[in-house]
Amino acid sequence: MAENPCFHSKRTEQQVNHHMKPLSGAIKILILDDNEADREMCRRLLARAAPAGRYQFIDHGCLAGAMDVARAEKPHCILLDYSLQDGTGVDFLRGLQACGGALESAVVMLTGMGSEFIAVESFKTGAQDYLMKDRLTSETLHNAVESAISTVRTRHRLDAQHRERDRLLHELREEKARRERFMGTLSHHLRTPLTPVMIAAGILRDTHGHSEEVRKIASVILSNAELQARVIDEMLGPVIPKSYGL
Repeated sequence: MAENPCFHSKRTEQQVNHHMKPLSGAIKILILDDNEADREMCRRLLARAAPAGRYQFIDHGCLAGAMDVARAEKPHCILLDYSLQDGTGVDFLRGLQACGGALESAVVMLTGMGSEFIAVESFKTGAQDYLMKDRLTSETLHNAVESAISTVRTRHRLDAQHRERDRLLHELREEKARRERFMGTLSHHLRTPLTPVMIAAGILRDTHGHSEEVRKIASVILSNAELQARVIDEMLGPVIPKSYGL
C-alpha cells in the first residue's frame, strides 16, 4: 500500500543511551518529512542519544496542514525536510515568518542533496541548522537539535529582557515627564510671587533713591528676592541624570 504523504502520528521513544547530556525536560519533535523511512531514521538516531522518554515525536508527511499541526503541538524543534511532495521546507519557514514569530520552535533543515543555495535560504528564513541526510549520525542530529533549541531559548530570553528593558525605560520616561511637569508647576508658583516684589523694590529704589534708608531697604529686598530665585533654580534643576539616556 502506498504511503499517505500527509501521514500524521505521535509517539514517544523508549530507547536508552546516557552518553550525551541533553537539555532538561522532555523534548517534543515534529518531523515534517514525506518519507516514512527518513522519519524512522530520525527517530532511531535521536533515540540512541537520549534517555527513555526524552523525545516525543509527532510525524507529519506534507506541507498541507503542517502549520496547523505545529501551532497545535507547539514542538520544541521541527526536523524539516527540504523537499516535500507539495512544497519545500523553505515554503514552510516563510509561512512561519508570515505568522510574525508566533510559533517559538527551533528548526533543523534536512535535505537529501547538498546545496549552498538551499543552506543559505534555510538560514535566511529562520532555520537554526542545516544537515544532509546521508551524513546524519546519532551524535550530529542530537547535537543539532539540542543546539537549535538552546539557541531559540536564548533568543527568547534576550527578547524578553529587551521587552522588559523597554518597558522600564518607558515607565522611567513617563516618571521623568511627570516630575518635570510637577517641577514646572512648583517653579511657577514659587517664582510668581517674586516678580511683583522685585518690581516694587526696583521702583522704590529708583523713585526714592535720595533716601539712604529707603535705598538700603530696597537693595535688601532685591538681594533677598534674587537669592531666593537662585535657590529655586538650584532646587528645581534636572530631576533625572542625563546618563539614563532619556
